Amino acid sequence: MVYFSTFFVSLFITLVLIPILTKLALRKHIVDEPGPRKVHTLPMPKLGGLAIATGTLFPIIIWTDFVAEIKGLVSGLVIIVVLGLLDDFYELRYREKFIGQFVATFVAIFLSRIYVTQLGSLGELNLILPLWIALPLTVVFIVGATNAINLADGLDGLAAGISLLSFGCIAYLAYISGEMPIFISSLAIIGAILGFLRFNTYPATIFMGDTGSQFLGFSAGWLSLALTQKETNPLSHVLPVIILGFPILDTLAVMLERFSQGRPIFIADKNHFHHKLLRIGFSHKEAVIIIYFLQCLLITFALIFRYYPEGFLFGGYLLFCLIVLCFFYIAERTHWVLRRSVNMDKDLAFATLSSSTKDKINKGVFKIISFIIPILLLFLSLIPRQIPKDMGIISLLLLTIILVVYTTKREVWLRFFIRLNLYIAGIFLIYLVNKEKIIWFQINMYYLQIIIFSLLMVLIAICVKFSEPEYFQMTPLDYLIIFMIFIILLISHLPRKQIAMDNLSIFLAETMVFFWGVELILSHKFGKWNALSVSTLIVLFITGIRGLF
Repeated sequence: MVYFSTFFVSLFITLVLIPILTKLALRKHIVDEPGPRKVHTLPMPKLGGLAIATGTLFPIIIWTDFVAEIKGLVSGLVIIVVLGLLDDFYELRYREKFIGQFVATFVAIFLSRIYVTQLGSLGELNLILPLWIALPLTVVFIVGATNAINLADGLDGLAAGISLLSFGCIAYLAYISGEMPIFISSLAIIGAILGFLRFNTYPATIFMGDTGSQFLGFSAGWLSLALTQKETNPLSHVLPVIILGFPILDTLAVMLERFSQGRPIFIADKNHFHHKLLRIGFSHKEAVIIIYFLQCLLITFALIFRYYPEGFLFGGYLLFCLIVLCFFYIAERTHWVLRRSVNMDKDLAFATLSSSTKDKINKGVFKIISFIIPILLLFLSLIPRQIPKDMGIISLLLLTIILVVYTTKREVWLRFFIRLNLYIAGIFLIYLVNKEKIIWFQINMYYLQIIIFSLLMVLIAICVKFSEPEYFQMTPLDYLIIFMIFIILLISHLPRKQIAMDNLSIFLAETMVFFWGVELILSHKFGKWNALSVSTLIVLFITGIRGLF
């Protein structure tokens, strides 16, 4: 239950803080102004990183054992957060940023005594570094990872999505290695990132700022290093480079390009890979999805070959880098621009339907979805044999909050808390049902719910196809979750000893379908009293009472 509590509390804190910090940033003018190298055209609040940091550190401090690597992590992150806030408020020069990053790294190393002492084996030669080489190499890697994620933060949801994949990989590797402090810390960061992506996925309403990007970069570099440098852990020592593979490649490529052209390597430009994808003709959303996919390839490679020799893994990474660099080089040399077909749907059968027919189909299917989601939620709240007491208390607390919000006239706050409570209840109940596999009246509820969710997915697909674009669109976050499901499906069929992941992909898929259904309903006109809002209150009451009694 500690694992779920860590994830849930992190997600909840981040979701609650972001609207508050958005208003604060706009009022105090803590915003990222549009500029020649920036994609956005309006000032954007940039305090999202503070929500990520708070959502992460709170559960880590409460539930994580303060072993050496966690002491180093938390101490370094506190310095990084202060540094990031100073940068978001006053826009520090790169020299001042480097000083702060070096201080954070040295403090973390001093408290944990973790260094890059092992580089693995080269044939029969085991490469173990002396301290005078290990110390500077550790500092270079951590500072490099911190800046790599920072520089990747150029499109909505890009840095957060890449980081989500990296921390998902770190969490899995930590779990199978028995490194629970690293696993719990990664879970906390994953929860915070998911909460942030709810507001940062294209089109974003808030940026993470330097506080968030440096926080994620430092955390990813430190945790991956702490995990793979333990003598008792058989994981390949080159894994940290692959886990952060795409941001590292992007950073090195853009700096080498600046150096070759005689320009300062730390002065920002528009030559990052995401900028080049936009110049080729890909849309903002498409560029983000492509980079997600490339990072997914590296994460999958790292997970499958995690115990392989360092030379094999590093060689595979170099091949990946070569292919990516060659693609962009050829695209620039040939001035290749993506050409799109204007009438892509003209041969499809549904394109021949009249507008009135499409509207009738859309309204009919939407009514069915609006009926299924509340009934499904009630169904899920009754299936589990037992609701944990923690969840019971949380449910009653959320019920109290939402009843207070109901007495106000603010529909925006009502919509926000309905969505928040549905997310929390949906995640928890779907998790419990998948975990227990209960049988009612000789019917396996596990298979019944798979059938229901499959039907719901088909109905949502039909409704989305016939809906107006402003009601519902697939976001890069949706594609990111789909990529993660495929990765989990793949690695769940690999030989393993310590973890059963057969149900994790089902859990993620069902959660995503549930979220799509909720978002589809909430995207239409929303009143105080409807089937969704009433079912939310009933489900919170049921889980609260069942949890306490």
